[in-house]
Amino acid sequence: LSLSNVYTAATVLVNGEEAGKLMYAPYTLDITEYLTEGENEIEIQVTPRKYNKVNPEAEILADTGMEGPVTITIK
Repeated sequence: LSLSNVYTAATVLVNGEEAGKLMYAPYTLDITEYLTEGENEIEIQVTPRKYNKVNPEAEILADTGMEGPVTITIK
C-alpha cells in the first residue's frame, strides 16, 4: 500500500486490524498478511498537525490530511 502525501501521520487498518502506522515518507506499508481472499476493507486514519489547533487564527495554516493517489501494488 502506498500513500502519496500524508500530513502528519496515518494509521492503516485492514479488515479492522491495525496493519501499521506511517509517519515519514515514503508512506508505504506491506499489508499482505492482513488481506483475505475476496473483499477486503482498508481504512486510513490521518492524524493532522497540532499547529492548526494551537494557532487557529494564523494567517497561513499548515497542510493537514492526505492528498494524492493511494495505490496497491500486487506482486
